Amino acid sequence: MIAKNEESLSSSARRWRRWLWEAAETGEPAPGCPFDTLVFEDSELAGLMGEDAYAELVTELAERPDLRRSQLLARNALDAIFPFNCRCRGKSAMEHDYLRFDAPAVYRSLYFSDTSVTQTMRRIFRRTPGVNILECQECGDIWMQAHDQVIWIQHLALLEASHIKHIEAHCIWPTVFDRFEDDWSAAYGILGRHSRGLQEWQALHNPPAAFARFGKRKG
Repeated sequence: MIAKNEESLSSSARRWRRWLWEAAETGEPAPGCPFDTLVFEDSELAGLMGEDAYAELVTELAERPDLRRSQLLARNALDAIFPFNCRCRGKSAMEHDYLRFDAPAVYRSLYFSDTSVTQTMRRIFRRTPGVNILECQECGDIWMQAHDQVIWIQHLALLEASHIKHIEAHCIWPTVFDRFEDDWSAAYGILGRHSRGLQEWQALHNPPAAFARFGKRKG
């Protein structure tokens, strides 16, 4: 079984985890790259699945399944390689929007009352009152979370290893939720990412280790 800490996954495993998830939703893991082409041309998948399971997948795909069949095969492969019990990479009945894979970070939105994802997550950092970092205790996924003030939707963006390194080293965050934070700040005057006193607020509302890792630096 794959370790639950995302950092322990090889770059190949992380890539396949993303590709299989995308293929399970769309039938294609990247623009112009059908799932069957990806499986046939990338030998690393055999090492992750095991030779027998990989051979079975290739045999199934050789029968030229339709799009829905390809999606099912991708979902089965994803579940076999990464057998987690959380719903971070599964569909929710209360999904507000379709998953988006074309953004800088994988994006999804759920109704606020939907706990299919957040029930396995814990908040590990508060950037501002409106933006959090959540970590799944089952699979190790790390997400940014924001809320829509009008229809009270929770928005989630998956933080890949490269995003986290930029935050830790340079305090450079993905901009995907800046608009929500700006709306809240303008409407209610709450603290935003550019507000004076942000560093002090973060230090007060986060554990010291989390603040040292993700907090705003002086200067």
